[in-house]
Amino acid sequence: MGYLMEWSLRYHMQPLLTAALATGVLGGFTTYSAFNLEMTNYFQAGAWRGGLLYMTLTLIGCMLAGLAGYALGMRPQP
Repeated sequence: MGYLMEWSLRYHMQPLLTAALATGVLGGFTTYSAFNLEMTNYFQAGAWRGGLLYMTLTLIGCMLAGLAGYALGMRPQP
């Protein structure tokens, strides 16, 4: 995804096409790529606190959502 974003900037790709390829196609293959891109953007902009907060909340949120899904799936069916 990082390569696609840099390539799209260098060759002035249409923003809508870039978004469709980055989030639709590549994001569909791996959500981690989108997470990595957001983290990289925070850190490259010097927003270390925001980046670390984003990382922490994303990881904790994903873990809690996974545990909640597991707990719901383990409930006895009526």
